[in-house]
Amino acid sequence: MPPIPDPIHPQYYSHGATRLAAGLPPDQLRAEMIAHGLAPAAAAHVVATLVERRPLEARQPTAAQLAAQAEMRSGALICAIGILITSVTYSNAAHSAHGGTYVMAWGPIVFGAARFFRGLAKQ
Repeated sequence: MPPIPDPIHPQYYSHGATRLAAGLPPDQLRAEMIAHGLAPAAAAHVVATLVERRPLEARQPTAAQLAAQAEMRSGALICAIGILITSVTYSNAAHSAHGGTYVMAWGPIVFGAARFFRGLAKQ
C-alpha cells in the first residue's frame, strides 16, 4: 500500500476500530470516513490497516450471520426431509405389485427451500 502523504489523525484509527468491533462492514466504514472529510485514499489506508490488525476473534461471524447460517441449515434439513418422504413413498408405490399411492410432501419442500433462501439473503 502506498504511503499516505498527509498524516492521519489517530482519532480515525480509534473510531474505526470501535466501529469495526461493533460489526460495521469495512466498506461502510470507509464510506463513513470519507463522508466525515477524510480523503478516499486515506480512508482506504485506515480501514485496510484496521482490518489487517484486527484480532482473529473479531473476524468471527457476527450474531446476524450465525442466525442466517442456522436458518439456512434448518431450511435445507426441512427441505431434504420433504424430498426424502416423497422419494421413499414413491419408491414403495412404484415397486408395489398392485400399484399404490405416494405422498408428495410439497409443504416441507417449499417451506424448507423458502427458509433456506431467506437465510441466504440475510448473509
